[in-house]
Amino acid sequence: MSMSMHVKGFRPGDAKWHRMKDAYDSCIAAGVPVPAEVNEFFNFETPDEKGVEIELGAPYGKNHECCTPYSSGGDGGFEIDIAKVPEGVKMIRFYCSW
Repeated sequence: MSMSMHVKGFRPGDAKWHRMKDAYDSCIAAGVPVPAEVNEFFNFETPDEKGVEIELGAPYGKNHECCTPYSSGGDGGFEIDIAKVPEGVKMIRFYCSW
């Protein structure tokens, strides 16, 4: 089993985000399909209560300019340049997935 580390930033939801979240929640509660436009808005994932999700770093693919892979003697992870974090990001989540 392998493990990968990810970094996501979150910007508080604006009025549109809250409307889309309400639509998503209503569909789930009613047991009806979520409209394509709502699914696309949330990148086909369950909306996160923290707000608008911004991918900053992942083991594969392109990282945001604020996020640089880090490696030293057996340790590995990411370094975040605070000055380059996208505007409006109020929270950063680091997590490992197996």
